[in-house]
Amino acid sequence: MLSLPVTTTLLSSCVVFELFKQFLDTSFIPAPHKYASEKRHKWKNILGSFIHASYCAVTGICCLILTPEYLSDRVNTFEQNGALMSAASMGYFLHDTLDSLRNQNVAQSWPILLHHVFIFSVGVKFLWRQSLLGYGLISTLVEVNGVFLHLRQLLLMYGVPKQSKLYKINLFLNIITYLGLRVGVLVVMEICLIYDRQLMPLWVNNLMLVATLVIIVINLVLLHRIIKVDVISENSDFKLNTRKHVMDW
Repeated sequence: MLSLPVTTTLLSSCVVFELFKQFLDTSFIPAPHKYASEKRHKWKNILGSFIHASYCAVTGICCLILTPEYLSDRVNTFEQNGALMSAASMGYFLHDTLDSLRNQNVAQSWPILLHHVFIFSVGVKFLWRQSLLGYGLISTLVEVNGVFLHLRQLLLMYGVPKQSKLYKINLFLNIITYLGLRVGVLVVMEICLIYDRQLMPLWVNNLMLVATLVIIVINLVLLHRIIKVDVISENSDFKLNTRKHVMDW
């Protein structure tokens, strides 16, 4: 059974993210012109995801530093700070699932909904059983990349040129952390799941192995798209424009 502090934190986090998005409708934070009306929900959703990724990145790293046992005993280590941090994150996934059902077309957003439902279900199960929390906290390292990934979307929304230094710096950090802390961490988790196979129910281990492998493949596809759009296409456009300028000259 979930403890009272964990349950309270989870529900409070859900409410806080809902209030935050309502606050954006009346705050001084300007929405991009393109997302000021019909697409305003998309802007609020990305901003909420950016806040959540930043929270998970900072608190997840702090939990792993303060309780290194999560790295050595990923199955049985369980303490209050890690549980509360995970509960707050689960509150975001609960909020975002309900928010998507309310504001988006289910036929178009079902992959995100499926991802959120899976993460929420598994996370609550870990908190309920008070086990496997180490895997949950290690997975928060992925959100370090989430900060730069969502920042990329915000920069595009606000019309920041891809040739700008800000965009290029974020692109560099995005690709580096994507490889090291998104794909890399998931690969390490896959290896650890094989190592810890005897310490958890077989069906749980198999489910996590398959799910992690699927997420790795999806992330590699997304990384290819980012490189194709932000690196290959931009370089091609730059060369084309340079050639055209020389010919005009």
